[in-house]
Amino acid sequence: MGLGSGKFDGRDLGVAEGGFGSYVKPYKPWFIGRDAYVAREKERKGGVIRFTFDDQRVRMAHNGDPVVNANGERIGFVTSCAIDGQRFITGQAYLNFEYAKEGTPILIHQGGVMDRPATAAKVVSRFAKL
Repeated sequence: MGLGSGKFDGRDLGVAEGGFGSYVKPYKPWFIGRDAYVAREKERKGGVIRFTFDDQRVRMAHNGDPVVNANGERIGFVTSCAIDGQRFITGQAYLNFEYAKEGTPILIHQGGVMDRPATAAKVVSRFAKL
């Protein structure tokens, strides 16, 4: 998904990790890089999800802010964030698959400061319901 998109010494995000895997057609005869794409897909452990903070008045999360589970273990990182139409802060984050299910509670350390308490958020549908 771009040079430098991999955080915390991880590799850069690929097309499928960013949620655009349905646009890749590895069965096409002219697909250059098929072997590399398929190999990367076999070892993939996460993907980009959409999240919304539980409270309206919280600090904005930024690219690279750590996402943790209830035990404080790092499970991913924020890739983007903005204010939605209901004035809640919503964004996207790369998470391990086991935490990517809709409704899963997550915690985000805004500003990347792990000393402060994390702010509660939850995984929501990949596409907003307008």
